[in-house]
Amino acid sequence: NPENAGTAEGEGEYPENNLIELTATPYDGYYLENWTDDDNEIVGEDEVIFYTMPSKNTTLTANFAPIDYEINLGIHPEEGGSVEFEPEQEYYHVGQEVTLTAIPEEGYEFFDWSGTFSGDDPVLQFVMPSNDIFIHVSFNLGQYELILESNPENGGWTGLDPWQNNYNFGDIITITANAYDNYEFKNWTDDDDNVISEQESYDYSMPAHDVILTANFDFADSTEDLAQEGIKVFPNPATNMFSVESHVLIKQVKLIDITGQVSKNLVVNDFQTRLNVTNLKTGIYFIQIHTEETVITKRVQIAR
Repeated sequence: NPENAGTAEGEGEYPENNLIELTATPYDGYYLENWTDDDNEIVGEDEVIFYTMPSKNTTLTANFAPIDYEINLGIHPEEGGSVEFEPEQEYYHVGQEVTLTAIPEEGYEFFDWSGTFSGDDPVLQFVMPSNDIFIHVSFNLGQYELILESNPENGGWTGLDPWQNNYNFGDIITITANAYDNYEFKNWTDDDDNVISEQESYDYSMPAHDVILTANFDFADSTEDLAQEGIKVFPNPATNMFSVESHVLIKQVKLIDITGQVSKNLVVNDFQTRLNVTNLKTGIYFIQIHTEETVITKRVQIAR
């Protein structure tokens, strides 16, 4: 009892008072707990006993119990993650189905199982053998990519310190944006277009996933320079036409969209000009005014 736990030998017909040798042999993973008779009385606790035959038919039962085995677990590194047991218990028995699930901490990735059982899947399933087992689970630091982009592309350049192909969770990377001529730095945004910093140089803590950060640049708005040079741009916003007037000679006027593309390019060589924007889309633009002495940029809007 149970039948699949072992065997009992010595069954037969015997005369009264005959001394009978009985042998219980447990299977792997079991041990003999005791022998009991028809009245469930214990008649012996050894695997081999000698039983005196009574004056009646008798049934003796060899009672087996499962041996308690341990699952010894090692985690490397200890801070890399944890393991869930199913079922979760102190001891396990031969033939029991067990599932171990590796759960990495943030910034770590599961690597493999080794020991009594091995595998490269985070879920390890096995049938408990007739011995204690030793399982080792390994986690590695995750490797994540940090990409910097400029918006617009010709607005400025970006840099990383330290520069490397991949970073670990929690690494501190100094990201730097430098605007080209006629542009000024605006802010840094992440993949979801959230503003994460308005500083050109910023210490960024690496998350546990790949990231694209964008340095956003605007054309430098030279409104004060316009006033000093006696240059007027009107109306602003405009519907169909911008007028430009100046006290100094205007050599050239460009209208540039927010992506940095030149939408209008006029050679003027006069003190005033007009830009017809009827065929342009509504939105923010920049008028770049070239004089003999300087280049001045002003933000304007087409609205209808």
